[in-house]
Order: sequence, then structure tokens, then C-alpha cells
Amino acid sequence: MRVGDTLWLDRRVAFPRIPSFAPEHFSVVRVRDTSKFKQFRKGVAQLDEEGVVQVLRDPD
Repeated sequence: MRVGDTLWLDRRVAFPRIPSFAPEHFSVVRVRDTSKFKQFRKGVAQLDEEGVVQVLRDPD
């Protein structure tokens, strides 16, 4: 199961997909405490995997 999954015991329910938004509507997130970088990276990766956030990386 993932965030946003629907539990239902009757007929199948279909919802429209959540749209993707342009990156300029969001901000850059950085870890302040470098000793917590590994935890931060794992947490962001997990949120991305669950579909809670959309991770956009700078191509440089």
C-alpha cells in the first residue's frame, strides 16, 4: 500500500491521477546539520518512493 491508496469493499473505484506541478511552485530543501545528511537523504527517498513528494534534482 502507498499513501493515497483507497480501501473499499464494494465495486472498484477509479480516481483521476494527481497532476504534476511545475518546480517553480516549490522550494529547495537542504539539510542544515551535515551529521544528519544520511537520515535526511533516506527520509526524502522514502517520501519520494511513497509518492508523498516529487523529488526534482538540478541537472548540474
